[in-house]
Amino acid sequence: HFLTALAYAGHKPRPLRFVPEALRIGAMLLALLIIGHPRVYRALPEPISSVINQVKSPVMNQRDKNRRQRDYYEKLNDVGWDNPDLNQIFKQKPADWKSLKFSHLSLSQDDLPFLLLNPDTEERHKGVMVSVNHYGMRDRAVELAPAPGVQRVLMLGASHLYGSGVEQEQDFESLLE
Repeated sequence: HFLTALAYAGHKPRPLRFVPEALRIGAMLLALLIIGHPRVYRALPEPISSVINQVKSPVMNQRDKNRRQRDYYEKLNDVGWDNPDLNQIFKQKPADWKSLKFSHLSLSQDDLPFLLLNPDTEERHKGVMVSVNHYGMRDRAVELAPAPGVQRVLMLGASHLYGSGVEQEQDFESLLE
């Protein structure tokens, strides 16, 4: 400790170099806060107050509206990464756009398979009406024995085989049968 004290005794104290920079940044922040207050910026000349009002507005500007329309037609809907307003719009989903396991169409169980379709139910799911017949299959009410000349097809698989978001008459099973 003695050597440290001797070394420090001969050392000149340096001025706080960060103070001017901190004061400059603080002054800019204070100016922005003052200018951002409605009473202040409304008293400014028209072009300046209009720009400040547009910057503070949560409504999308014309450029963002045009971009949203272009993205819609070009199917480039992943635009929320750089625009929080667009991100909020694209995050919104209809109430029926939930996982099948959270709907009345399914039953959970502890064993395999973990999820079964709930027999004799009908509910709107992912934008279309879904019917589950007495046998627990996504289909209209049918008899177990097929009608003469009708071939039955059983397909097991993921959501695209189930026909998630597809009208009952347009799923694979209905089209093949």
